[in-house]
Amino acid sequence: MSETLVPHLLFVIGSEIFNAEAYGCVQLIGTIITWFLSGSLLVQCYDFFYTDNLDGDPIFIKIAVWVCLAVDQVRSMAVTSGAWQSLIVAWGNPTIFIGTSVFPFITVPLTGIESCIVQIFFAWRIWTLKREFKIYRIISGIICLVAFMQLAAAIARGVACAQSGRLTSKQHFLDLSAELWLWGTLICDSIIVATMIFLLVKAKLESSFKSTKRLMDRLIIVTLETGAVTLITTLVQLIFYLRSPPSSLQQLGIMYILGGLYSNVLLSVLNGRKRARRRLAEPSQTFSINFAQQSTTAPLSSISEEAPSSEVASKIQKDEESHIKSESST
Repeated sequence: MSETLVPHLLFVIGSEIFNAEAYGCVQLIGTIITWFLSGSLLVQCYDFFYTDNLDGDPIFIKIAVWVCLAVDQVRSMAVTSGAWQSLIVAWGNPTIFIGTSVFPFITVPLTGIESCIVQIFFAWRIWTLKREFKIYRIISGIICLVAFMQLAAAIARGVACAQSGRLTSKQHFLDLSAELWLWGTLICDSIIVATMIFLLVKAKLESSFKSTKRLMDRLIIVTLETGAVTLITTLVQLIFYLRSPPSSLQQLGIMYILGGLYSNVLLSVLNGRKRARRRLAEPSQTFSINFAQQSTTAPLSSISEEAPSSEVASKIQKDEESHIKSESST
């Protein structure tokens, strides 16, 4: 009996012809990356809750981490359920790719919740660092407003997908809610990245100590890396959505992983803050040891440069702790 090749599954949406195998590939890759990000989030949560002291973090940050972890697990299961339904249960029926089973209505609202939590965290961080300046309080308020707007749009899109049997129905409302969600997320991320980079660069320029400048360089790099991940991913998602046909699901893989990226960014920043606190506590001990070893042989000028950096590090740590205590008391 000769084997025959299975033809590509072609189907039509409107005037466009699509390949079901290509859609299945995008969905499968998005699902796999979703679980990679979920595993990474579990490891980072373990690092955050177990490997170090949490006394420096207010209670609402711990709650935010737990909420992000729970939401991410539910979203990952929803993504897996959609992939199982379309790639296993209904494989061979190309019309499944234009139904809500491949586009779980719960996925977008959960992604909106994760991104909103992360954006509000950064707004709080900006407000805590520069609360004495009115402009930064205004920026923090704008970030919160835009974050809640994109969350509302994400929930509205999820409700519309749940009520309609096909993504092609209620297309105007679906497009409006999706664009508000993506544009709001993109604008919010852009404001956060620009403000944080400006604050860190300004702090670096105002400092005259090498150790502080090195610390600021590391913080700038981390901020760029974490901010660029979500910013670029959201931008690509928006471009795919605007340039693809209204019923196309080519951006599905990116949409699946967006929420996981936000949760991982939050934990990466929080764990980075803990590591920075440990570094700030080390210079004073290192200086005392080096001073005892070098005081009999080295001139005072050779070690006097490192002393101020330890004092500055201690001052920065005390300022941050006072901000955190004031936040937790309120």
